[in-house]
Amino acid sequence: MGSSTTCTVCKTGYFFNGWNCQSSFYFGFYVVLNTNLTVFYDNYQAFLIALLNPISTQNLQFVTLNSITYGSVNVSSEALGATQQAVNVTGSVSTNQQPETNAAGTQFYALQNSLSSGSIAGMTIITSLVT
Repeated sequence: MGSSTTCTVCKTGYFFNGWNCQSSFYFGFYVVLNTNLTVFYDNYQAFLIALLNPISTQNLQFVTLNSITYGSVNVSSEALGATQQAVNVTGSVSTNQQPETNAAGTQFYALQNSLSSGSIAGMTIITSLVT
């Protein structure tokens, strides 16, 4: 059951996602980083903050990471395709903006730009997607 330190219900307009209540309006993301898990975890907090900067908040509860995996990915090269080890992260970032507003659009494109900038929190981005 619940305790005074464990949330079991979210207020209207929010739902449980992972370990916290998330706004019913959020941006999903997927990013593949050219790094290993040790470096990723060393840069974990900086990674979360970098995801929040486009939303103009530092509140870590606005980020939910659904999956962090380590494995091989195919990357294109000039001659032949190659594989390399990478960290794959999927998650979501909540926003307080209303759907289909200019403010929400601005945040979406800012998050998209930050995940296509070449690196995040000192780690090289191989590919990314924001939905």
